[in-house]
Amino acid sequence: MSDAQNKKRKAETQDSASAPPEKLFSPEVKSPELRSPAPARNVQVIKCAEEKPAPGVMNADGKLAEGEDPDRPIRIYADGVYDLLHMGHMRQLEQVKKMFKYVHLVVGVSSDEETIALKGQTVQTMKERVETLRHVRWVDEIIAPCPWVITPEFVEEHKIDYVAHDDIPYGSSGQEDIYGWLKAANKFKATQRTSGISTTDIIVRILQHYEDYIERSLARGVHREEIGVSYIGEKAIQLKNQVKKIREEISDGVSKLTHTEKPLGRSFDDSIDKLRSKFGERFSQARKEWREKSDTILNEFLQKFDPLTHFFNRRKKHNEKRQAQQAAAGGSSSGSNGVSDSHRGVSDSSDQSMEEDTHTHTH
Repeated sequence: MSDAQNKKRKAETQDSASAPPEKLFSPEVKSPELRSPAPARNVQVIKCAEEKPAPGVMNADGKLAEGEDPDRPIRIYADGVYDLLHMGHMRQLEQVKKMFKYVHLVVGVSSDEETIALKGQTVQTMKERVETLRHVRWVDEIIAPCPWVITPEFVEEHKIDYVAHDDIPYGSSGQEDIYGWLKAANKFKATQRTSGISTTDIIVRILQHYEDYIERSLARGVHREEIGVSYIGEKAIQLKNQVKKIREEISDGVSKLTHTEKPLGRSFDDSIDKLRSKFGERFSQARKEWREKSDTILNEFLQKFDPLTHFFNRRKKHNEKRQAQQAAAGGSSSGSNGVSDSHRGVSDSSDQSMEEDTHTHTH
């Protein structure tokens, strides 16, 4: 670029910098603050049934529509057990929170005692269920414990505008539908259940893989008594899973041998023999371990039955005593009939005692 062009460009830049700010904008362009509103158009707006009213919408009497006043949010109550809080629970709470523009969501959590009596055993305690709900973004307030059946007095006490639950009739406490009176009073809001997920579904999934979870817990250091598993049950599960793993390894090994582009011949036979030998040793080791532990298993089994254990212990002591007496009698004179008769009398009385003891325990 020539010196003349550089001087001309510098002069233009200086003129621009010294010019007033309004001259920097062309007449056709206006700042956003000065733009005029778009002209109104004659467009028909069709509202869906689920559409929420726009902010600031007024009723015919000039008041804000229901749920549009931030100073008067709609108080909606949703109750339940909320055990093992899952996606279905959270979606229900989200539905309730979004029923109106401004909603104060009150969640009721049933007590442990009432839930166990009327519905069944829970996995989590009420304290744990409440603590989990406390971290859900949609929840504003929690009542725990809450009543199993909602009464008009409860609704009045907590200034509840609506009660939300799925629309399926829920029979309990001698009523066909404990939400029936709320539906009749137009104070009920129905929520949609999430298919394929519930606390019962989660428990069923666990039970379907019961033995896998037992083995995993034992491997992580949980004692069998903490999860209600006997010694025999523990060893049976472990042996069953060992056999299962061996079968899987055999299947994988055969698959690797057969899925090959090489022709099957002597090398294939050798590989099969090695595979058979390998897993034969594994099975033999498993059987050996099981036999070594059989005495322990039998002793634990006998300990579960105190009468039988008592009987066997007495029988063992009786035999030991008889052997001692026989040894003592052998050391005395062979002509000591008194000793022999005395010994025979002790044996006879002991046998009779054992027979009576056996008769007592069998009944």
